[in-house]
Amino acid sequence: MKKGLKILIAVLAVVLILGVLFFINKKQDNTVCQKVSLDIKYPAADTFLVASDVKEYLHIKFPQIEGTTIANLKISEIERYLDLHPYIADAEVYTSFNGTLSVTIKQRQPVVRIVDYTNNQFYMDAQGMRMPLSNKTVSYVPIASGYIASVASDTLRKYKVYQDIVQLTKAIDADLLMKNQIDQIYVNSKQEFELIPKVGNQLIVLGKAEDIEKKFDKLKIYYEQGIPKVGWTAYRTINLKFENQIVCTK
Repeated sequence: MKKGLKILIAVLAVVLILGVLFFINKKQDNTVCQKVSLDIKYPAADTFLVASDVKEYLHIKFPQIEGTTIANLKISEIERYLDLHPYIADAEVYTSFNGTLSVTIKQRQPVVRIVDYTNNQFYMDAQGMRMPLSNKTVSYVPIASGYIASVASDTLRKYKVYQDIVQLTKAIDADLLMKNQIDQIYVNSKQEFELIPKVGNQLIVLGKAEDIEKKFDKLKIYYEQGIPKVGWTAYRTINLKFENQIVCTK
């Protein structure tokens, strides 16, 4: 008898909880959206987006967000639309009981500025996605130029030269010396890479975007052992293409 009573109480409790949740959800569904609250996460100091930009972008496709009931807000569609913005890496949208549509956004962060073969300029992030230049901020990242194909797609990582540029810029960013020394990347007609340093007049010939860390290690050896002996102006090029050697030319 006691066991049956416990089961009955448990069932009634579950039914009560489900009923309360159903009531709350119905009440929220009928709640009118009063405002849009934005939280933008910035991975670095660069500010490509501010709240007013996002609200303006949202209202292009969803002009009646405020005043629409929560039940009629197309949350998934709003998220997908925000994810299409070239400065937005990820967007999460949810509603609250007080009628607020909350939007949390992670801004894209460029890793390189591209000047392609036709002189088009834009940024590219670590995922190989195009970011247009901004009139709000300038990102101080390496500049890549030369024989870089001009492509219409915003998903640049589909193309080998852009894959290589991302790989190279990530390696530069991960190495403190290279990050402070390299600010220009040149892609030659053979689709090989040449680096232009901040200090010194030498052209650093990297070759293909392969074994990048090993090539950087060779360059560090030259800086540590060669520069003190011959100085910064002794050679015009430092070639790191060949395995286990550094070839310098005057």
